Amino acid sequence: AGLRIGVAIGLIGLVIAIVSFVVAYGIERRHKRAEFDRLAEHLAQVVETNFRFPLEVFQSTPAFFESSEEVTGVEFETFVRGALDRHDGIDSFQWIPIVAADERERLQETAGDENIPFVIREYVDDGGLGDAGDRAEYFPVLYDTPNRFMLGVDLSTDTILAPAIEKAVSTDELTASGRFRLFGRRDAGYGVAFFYPIEEEAGTKTDYRGIVSITLKLKPIMDRVLEGNYLEDTRIVL
Repeated sequence: AGLRIGVAIGLIGLVIAIVSFVVAYGIERRHKRAEFDRLAEHLAQVVETNFRFPLEVFQSTPAFFESSEEVTGVEFETFVRGALDRHDGIDSFQWIPIVAADERERLQETAGDENIPFVIREYVDDGGLGDAGDRAEYFPVLYDTPNRFMLGVDLSTDTILAPAIEKAVSTDELTASGRFRLFGRRDAGYGVAFFYPIEEEAGTKTDYRGIVSITLKLKPIMDRVLEGNYLEDTRIVL
């Protein structure tokens, strides 16, 4: 299935344009309306461009996974490294296998090592992490490049990310999460995550092998969007 990157990017550009219109000030309505319309259109185009570049790596992701029966951590890191080096707006790439309950123990035994054991964890009521409870399936982060902060965390238990994961699996489309604070670093700012499901081979327990995810850092992307002095009379909230 083809990726709906254009749709997702178009929606982001539209949201930015609408928000900028709502909070704009210092522009006289009668004399500046044409100028603002031009600015809103330009801003939407710039936002679309800056989000599109880092997302284009998703276009080759399905073929990458289909070419290998089991993608290793080293192979995954090698595949995404070029995109990470080229785009400072990318925070991380993640591979999230869909793990059935009877496969949980085997994954935990084989994915970890002596130094870093792999345990599937989940978010609990106080916002912390604990061992995942019993359920039919899990969505743990198996590879997290380059950060490794989220290894083992079942992202389907995150209140912000869960709706996007569920939608990706139910629609077989690229989906975006809401804004969230990036994890693990001081003053890391906010990010948004995109998810795309990878189909499993026919005759297996689940329709999907897992989900590939990219997390984008909003600050460097928006800094490029706001370069120049053409927004000096406009305040934008994202």
